[in-house]
Amino acid sequence: MTVSVRKTWRWIVALFPALLTTGCWDSAGLDNIAYIHEVAVSYRKGVYTMYATILNVPVVTETSEKAMSEKAAPVYVVRARGNSWIETVNNMFPTSPKRLMWSQFTTLILHESLLKTHYLDVIDPLLRYREIRPTVWVYGTRAPLVKLFQTKMPLEPNPLYTYINNPNEVRVFGRVFPSVRIHTFLRELNEPGISPLLPELSMDTPKKVTWYKERDKMSFMTVSSVGVFSNRRFVGWMPRNALMGLMWARTDGLRVPLFIRRPLIATVYLHYNKVKISSVQRHGRTFFTIRIRGKADLAEQSQEIQVLQLTEQIQTRMARDVMRTFQAGVALHSDVLGLGQQAYRRYGFLWPLHTKTEALRSIRLRPDSLQAVSVTLIRAHSGMRFVMPP
Repeated sequence: MTVSVRKTWRWIVALFPALLTTGCWDSAGLDNIAYIHEVAVSYRKGVYTMYATILNVPVVTETSEKAMSEKAAPVYVVRARGNSWIETVNNMFPTSPKRLMWSQFTTLILHESLLKTHYLDVIDPLLRYREIRPTVWVYGTRAPLVKLFQTKMPLEPNPLYTYINNPNEVRVFGRVFPSVRIHTFLRELNEPGISPLLPELSMDTPKKVTWYKERDKMSFMTVSSVGVFSNRRFVGWMPRNALMGLMWARTDGLRVPLFIRRPLIATVYLHYNKVKISSVQRHGRTFFTIRIRGKADLAEQSQEIQVLQLTEQIQTRMARDVMRTFQAGVALHSDVLGLGQQAYRRYGFLWPLHTKTEALRSIRLRPDSLQAVSVTLIRAHSGMRFVMPP
């Protein structure tokens, strides 16, 4: 073997491992990338309309870091239309002067017009894309999408840290219903006996609360209600006067204020509710009872009242709220409290696989399916004033 041949083979052996190494062949500089952060979709007369917020994050240098921390990241809103969801998204990409990435996509908002028709045709392609994680927060809305995306949240100019996009990090005091991730929403859609609930974003400003920036009033988004699904079909929005039962039937530790009025007697915070659902089958039907145990903190008291009397008023109020929520769900042909799922898991082993349809039919709720709601409260502390013993 000649010297030149040996040198050639040495170069081949030296360069061959380099061919096996991986590399970021599609890498791009930060100043050439923009991020899709929020997406809202509506549907009307065969046309999909998408609104998306695009974050243009500039390269932060040592001299500009302080200035960037004092103002919001540049945010742009883009609108695209198409005859299908995939066509709508692809109509947006050629118009962007920068590469668009989905790695920071955190919030999906589905308009009522889409929920009534082809909402799964939007969710399914999104989750199949490699850059999108199944941890996106999902909401419904009845508000015009144009106005929704023109809303600026008080106190927080950076869109990454509002409670809509990051609800676990921002504790909203007394929130009626928690935000839902898209993987949880899809799991409940496919579970028998469950009516998934989708938080509703609205621009309704509370009558007793007004935010100002200098002299200008500010508008903001709130979670005002929930959308209800049954058998993967959107059936409507829960009435707002029937939402508190959802709070009492939850088991997390969020503290919720309850005002005992006519006139105002006391303010109590309720938290850490433990819910037990019991079911019994009679004459081919399933009947339920709900028992709730929780803690109550007395925050203020404007009238002298015995503890036993105050506790009874609170327990009666909570039981009435839960029953009102159940009746509102029955009116929508849904099970918003999850009673049917409990019975399905309890009695499912008694039913052969081919009788699953008959089993679910026997759990179909009627106005008299929930027979009783009992509430037991334990006083954690007495708050600002001494409470008279019973």
